[in-house]
Order: sequence, then C-alpha cells, then structure tokens
Amino acid sequence: MHTSASRRAVAGFLHHSGALAATRALTRSYHLSRHTLRLKKNTQPRFIILCYHRVGTGGIPFYSELPTWKFEQQMHHIRRNYRLCSLDDLVEQLEEPKDSTPAVAVTFDDGYHGTYTEAFPILREYAIPATVYLAAGCIESGEVAWYDRLFLALQSIPSPHLDVAVAGRRFDLTTKESRIDATAQIVGHLRRIPQEERIRACAEIEAKTKLPQCELKNRMMSWAQIREMQACGVKFEAHTMTHPVLSRLNSKAQENEIRESKCLIENRLGREVLHFAYPFGKPEDFTEETTAILRRLNFRSAATTVWGVNDPGVLRFGLRRVQIGEDTSLANFAFNLALLALQEPTTSDAPAAQMPENCAT
Repeated sequence: MHTSASRRAVAGFLHHSGALAATRALTRSYHLSRHTLRLKKNTQPRFIILCYHRVGTGGIPFYSELPTWKFEQQMHHIRRNYRLCSLDDLVEQLEEPKDSTPAVAVTFDDGYHGTYTEAFPILREYAIPATVYLAAGCIESGEVAWYDRLFLALQSIPSPHLDVAVAGRRFDLTTKESRIDATAQIVGHLRRIPQEERIRACAEIEAKTKLPQCELKNRMMSWAQIREMQACGVKFEAHTMTHPVLSRLNSKAQENEIRESKCLIENRLGREVLHFAYPFGKPEDFTEETTAILRRLNFRSAATTVWGVNDPGVLRFGLRRVQIGEDTSLANFAFNLALLALQEPTTSDAPAAQMPENCAT
C-alpha cells in the first residue's frame, strides 16, 4: 500500500476507534521526546499555527481548493478539542507562558474573496479568533497577485505546450492538472530570480494568451468586507503590497513593500498593524535585512511557512506554520493535528523540517 494511503488508513482507524481522542487527551499533559521517544511532562506551551489560503473551490487561486463543508468540519473539530488563541495572545503567551496545554491559532494569507464569503460565517459561528495577512496592494486595487495571473494564463493558453525561455524548458499543457503543475514549477523558478527578470518573464507568458477578465473579477476581498470581519473580531495584518520574493529585492524596495502595506492597512482599518507574514515564507524567501526592517517598523512577529510547532524558544520573527487543511478527510486532518500537538518543538537554533512546497502563500 502506498505510504500516503497507509497514513490515511491509520488516521481513519484511530479517528473512528476513539484512539485519536485518547491521544489528544495525552497531549494536554505530555509530549513525545524526539531523542528518547518517551513521553515527557509538558512544562511549556506549544502553539500550532494553521495556514489557509482560500475556502471554496473553482477559479483563482488555482493552487488551493477547500470545500466549505470541510473547512466547517475542521473548525468544529479544533473548537471542540483544542485551546484556541489569537495571534496576539500567542505572542504574549510565548513571552509569558501561562498554560502548558497545546493551543491552535488560525491564519489566512492574501485576502481572497472566499475568506469573506465562505470562511467568515464559519469563523463567526465557532468563535474562531482568526488572523488574515493581507497582500494590501491587491486589496486596494482589486487585482490578484502575479502568480495568480500566471496560473490563469496557463489555464487559458490554447497550445498543448509552453516554452519558457527563462526556465530553459518546455512544459506540458495537455490536461488541467499538468497546467497547474507546470505553473507551480514556473512560479518556483521565478521565485529564485531577480524581480526585474521575473516581471519580464510573466509579461512574456501573459502575451501568449488573452486573460479572461471574468476570472479576474471579485477574487479579492473589499475593504468594506474586511471592516465587517474586523468588527466581529477577525484581525488583519501585513503580507506586503504585491507579494514579491523579498530576498530578491534590495533593502529600500523591501522596506517600501513592508512599510506601505502596514500604513495602508492601518489607514483603512484604523488600528495598528503588529504582525507580518513573509510572502512564500521559506528561509530563502527573506533575509536578515527583512527581519531588521520589521523590527524598525515595530512589528511584534513574523510568520514563515516552515513546518513545525512553536514554543517560547521560537524566534518571534520566525514563527512556524502548517498547511494541513486541504486534506481529503476530517480523520486525516485530526490525525495530523494530534501528531503536531504531541511533537516536541524544535529549538530556535535547530533547523526545522520543511513543510511540503506550496507555490504561494
């Protein structure tokens, strides 16, 4: 049996047999030592930060789909089985621990329209203290980020293949799945080159087709929708203006992206922005200068997409997040969450295991 299929089978058995509930109960007082594989008494809190991009299916963003009913199952599960906390509370408790039981925080990146239409009613129903990191320039203009345009372009190109000069290869476009996979590979390549080259490459690809404008409309939230969510307790923080790869920008350009996003959100919402999420979020996507800029601008934390849990030893500008929400079953979601809650955190000076590569965050 394939490893992932075996994992799903185990998750299903544990979930339906009640063994998973016993494991969750165990995590309230114990965690599993990485070195001895023995249970150790919890002496410090551990925080799992869930990362979502969209709730809903169809259209932009093509790389992420999560049916609304599955998202509701997940929120119901964490409300019933875990201590929930806001990002503000999480950072405060990292500095002054008060409870040693594992806790879960819910975050979204970018600000897609489905966060309002699909996720918000569920967040409100289950009183989930969520945080949304906004690509502020996309919200202001109503236009999706550059990689979303690429995904749409590769879904629209009539040819069954695409030659991309900057990548030095030809990509297969014979199926919807191959087009999504090709775009993910192209975006992955473009993340590693200077921004000026990336902009030129995107323009060359878009020139091969006419983007359907109907697919580009109403894909991002409006400020009115964001203010409505804020009034119900959802927090909104910064994720740059245009979602660039910050490590590919010079210091001045990095600061402009970060400062302008912070100021725009503060002006539109009338509250201070204190938290940040690095675009894409892998260690190679930002630099020490990025962190220095965040500190100068009085941010309190920054979130990565490095896989793992957080304890008081984690760097506040290197918070770890996990993307487990798009799984096929509640059993597997619950299983992965229980494993994380049982996990001993990696210390701040040790390399954390990388989460599976995602094309955008």
